[in-house]
Amino acid sequence: MLLLVLPLIVANVLAAVAPVRSWPPYGRRLLLAGDAVMMLVLFLGALAPVPYDEWGMGAIVPRLCLLGALLIFASALPLAKKSFYRPRP
Repeated sequence: MLLLVLPLIVANVLAAVAPVRSWPPYGRRLLLAGDAVMMLVLFLGALAPVPYDEWGMGAIVPRLCLLGALLIFASALPLAKKSFYRPRP
């Protein structure tokens, strides 16, 4: 689960830190669209029925999905602000 979320978080942080001229705006928006799709998939994964296993670890899966969606959302906020905020002249 973390292996699915970690590359998006790293890409969000790098894109938010990179200078404006070195990252094209459509690239940022494409990354934000990928974030939105991944958050939707993780949210739907949290709503899925809990799988049964003999150790009782299936109950943690929805919480991990919601945590992953929250981490992607938090890492995408600075990128979204940098991509869509335009100061008034």
